[in-house]
Amino acid sequence: MSADISEQPGTSRRVRRGGGAREQRQEANRVEEETVVRVDGGADRGSQGVTAHPAVRRELIVQRQLNIQINIVGLCAVILTLLFAMFTLRTVDIVVHYKSANKNVTLEKEELQARYDNLKLNFQMMNDTLTQEIKQLAERAEKACDKVKSCPDGWRTFGCSCYYRSTDRTTWAKSRELCVKLGGYLWVINSPAEEI
Repeated sequence: MSADISEQPGTSRRVRRGGGAREQRQEANRVEEETVVRVDGGADRGSQGVTAHPAVRRELIVQRQLNIQINIVGLCAVILTLLFAMFTLRTVDIVVHYKSANKNVTLEKEELQARYDNLKLNFQMMNDTLTQEIKQLAERAEKACDKVKSCPDGWRTFGCSCYYRSTDRTTWAKSRELCVKLGGYLWVINSPAEEI
């Protein structure tokens, strides 16, 4: 028997050398049954009419499922990478916006602080001015009160002024004339305390 056996791609054969004709025929039948043809596309690749061994079919199905799973995992990895990139860009955008807003808030705070300080200074100056004016008015009132040390008999003292209360009932014009004769003017009530 010849030792050269040509194999076609995708096939495998077991060959046993030596032995009788009967054994060679049995071996050939067994080799024929064990011939494995790889099927990657069926008739398109020139294997018309040849069917694959069931173990090879299972292996091909498992290989295709594994390839699909690998493709799905790869696609998921790409999607996750894109989502992470979008998340990172959004985070950077938020940080930039926050820094910009924080800078604006800081500027507004500084502006408000400057305005507050200016108003506080103006208030202090006005308060000082009013305090000085009140002191001057108090000094003038005290000097005026010193002039009126005592009121004539029948007159009442209120503040720095002397008041005369007439018990006569008369008209407004006659009451005014009497006040002018006495060196005063008709009483104008400015507070409840003056009514006494």
